[in-house]
Amino acid sequence: AAQWADVDNDGDLDILQGGNGETLTLQINAGLGRFTTKPIPSVSALNIVNIDLDKDGDVDLAIAHSFCSDLLCGHGCPEANCAGGGWPKQFNLFLNDGNGTFSNVTAARGFPHNFGTNLIVGMVAGDVDHDGDFDLLMINGIQRGITLARNNGSGFFTMSLIPFAVAMAPIRPISSGFSQGMNLGDIDDDGDLDLVCALDRDTAGSPHPRVAHAVFINDGAGNFVEETATRFTVAGTGFYSGGNGKLMDVDYDGDLDFFAFKGDTRHFQVYLNDGTGRFTYSAGDSRLFGGSTATGTGADNDVTDLNRDGSYDVWIGAAGQDVRTLINTHQSPDGLPANLPRHFKVLGSDTNGVTLSWQHPPYADVARWYKVYRSAAPGLAPTDRRVLKRVGISRHQDEGFAAPLTRFTSTAYLNDLDVILTGPNNEVQFIDRTALPGVTYYYTVAHVGTENIESVPTAELAAGSLSVAGSGPDLTPPELEIVSPSRQDWSAYARIVLNYADGGSGINPASLRVSFDRALGDPAAGGRAAGAEISDLFFRQDDHAYIAALTPPLSFQNNVLVTITAVIADYAGNSRTREGQFFVTTLSPEPPTANLGSSITDGLAPLTVEFNGGGSTDSDGKIVRWEWYFGDGSTALGRTATKTFAGGGSFPVTLLVRDTQGGVGTDLRTVTVTELRILKVSVADSSFTLSFSTAMGRKYVLERTPTLSPAAWTELATLSGNGSASSFTPTDAGGTVQFYRIRLE
Repeated sequence: AAQWADVDNDGDLDILQGGNGETLTLQINAGLGRFTTKPIPSVSALNIVNIDLDKDGDVDLAIAHSFCSDLLCGHGCPEANCAGGGWPKQFNLFLNDGNGTFSNVTAARGFPHNFGTNLIVGMVAGDVDHDGDFDLLMINGIQRGITLARNNGSGFFTMSLIPFAVAMAPIRPISSGFSQGMNLGDIDDDGDLDLVCALDRDTAGSPHPRVAHAVFINDGAGNFVEETATRFTVAGTGFYSGGNGKLMDVDYDGDLDFFAFKGDTRHFQVYLNDGTGRFTYSAGDSRLFGGSTATGTGADNDVTDLNRDGSYDVWIGAAGQDVRTLINTHQSPDGLPANLPRHFKVLGSDTNGVTLSWQHPPYADVARWYKVYRSAAPGLAPTDRRVLKRVGISRHQDEGFAAPLTRFTSTAYLNDLDVILTGPNNEVQFIDRTALPGVTYYYTVAHVGTENIESVPTAELAAGSLSVAGSGPDLTPPELEIVSPSRQDWSAYARIVLNYADGGSGINPASLRVSFDRALGDPAAGGRAAGAEISDLFFRQDDHAYIAALTPPLSFQNNVLVTITAVIADYAGNSRTREGQFFVTTLSPEPPTANLGSSITDGLAPLTVEFNGGGSTDSDGKIVRWEWYFGDGSTALGRTATKTFAGGGSFPVTLLVRDTQGGVGTDLRTVTVTELRILKVSVADSSFTLSFSTAMGRKYVLERTPTLSPAAWTELATLSGNGSASSFTPTDAGGTVQFYRIRLE
């Protein structure tokens, strides 16, 4: 089993890994693809589920291990009580202290010390009774049903059994511990979480003659009844089973569909929801893969966005075969990525702050929350902005922990003073009360769905809190934030990102000072001494932001604690100082080689260029980060990037790549953008027409003069650029010699 979760609340995903009898291992993400390993002894894991036991915002864990659900297979030995040994049979609850240190609280939270002997082979978490805390549902092999562990609000659980519709003998199969088939989601659009299970039941154990899987309908109070017999429609004569399955809006029609995979027959099954929680087997969408059918052990399927187009894809794994991928070709009618928040706008700005609004993406999901990004500078990549707010019931939800925001989620239920939910409109409103009066900020929002898949951010919007009239002299220091480096950084080649703003007299860019308390290379060979000013090294430096990236010969020594100090002042003389620290742990013996590819290098504004860093290489490791600096102050991250240059100029575009050992390499390409080009001059008798290119947002003033010495330019017309060609025909051009020009404003 493997489970991603931000266990130490530092903003990136860590990973827990377990196996059949193997020690559970926690690997803490140190950034840029580096992890530190931390074993959790005496615990085995085939199922790992995120949950927030005590609603403190930290991710806690429910962990179970059982080989399978029936007696002989589950115990792993011939005897019913396994006197001779057998597979581990465990269940554990771990409480997080917020820093990634876990305490085993199984007994203290209401579970018997031997609860794992019940052969727990599947788990899922969510608020099934709508009381504001998170409950657990588990397949209980010994009791032959679903154990519902209800949370009392403080993380203490009481248990009850939800029976299957058909009682099963102890030797009948339900599911394997290697399977991932438990799912919570609102399949019938009534606002509560229902349970859908991918199962390996046989025909004697299922109430449906064609399907082994199970559907349990929630009455809204956490009372479940299996309704499998009336919830599936399957043509033909076959019987479909498989212990791995997920809920997903396959056809993006606003309801949750269901797919399952049978490992030993390689049968991938798709069941489409009609919107009321009734599923029909779709032969056209299902697949029967070839290959060996010897075993289903180790089979799995899951949801992800493999090609980063905003639509969920599926990957399928089966023992002894390569992973298969199914790419979803869905495209939204509006042309936007499917998972992008819709209709992002500024509702208002006043002395209390800035109110933003957006709508949910138009599809159903089992996990849904949002990141609100803010910066004092426009055009920055999400990682160069501050994550101002995480809007959601829990940011640790995923396919095994269902807590999505939906149109049924009320403002009162969310209980966040800065968020208003308008269900009928699928609308989310967020109030930024931390905005400094008089400062213009730039906001974007990203959607986070199942498997922690984050959408591209919305187009940025500018807004600011209004200043209070008559507030007196400016005595308030500027706002200054060190976005990078942070305590997670470890490379000898630091990336520096500073955001700053001032709502009074304004930022004085000349006041910026940036320094490190450690030497950057050898000062005698182009380096900088400890404490030396480095603000002259930058990709961007203005009254909003400072961005720089160290490259050879500027680097720190290995195994040193580094302190960065930044100072900025406003024109009234108020200054702000910030410090940050990080520890350099690795020096790369062989730096990577950057290779910058572009679709075009010159053209008319607005010019859209596709950039590609996929040709970059690293001889002794792997490239894990591609940083783009576009020469106009904007940035981006990723193997590829798209940039639209709105105005004219010559832009030095830099690609900087980083490898797993902290090494860096750069490549440079210049993009030349022209805002004005005479396309055509058409002369007919005594008149002529002038055609020329225009750029978005620019003004083109057409003037003429009868002589050049002295010139007496007269304005004839003003045209607004729209990114396409414009033309102008003087009405009185004939009779005398005239000189014409086009002036940009």
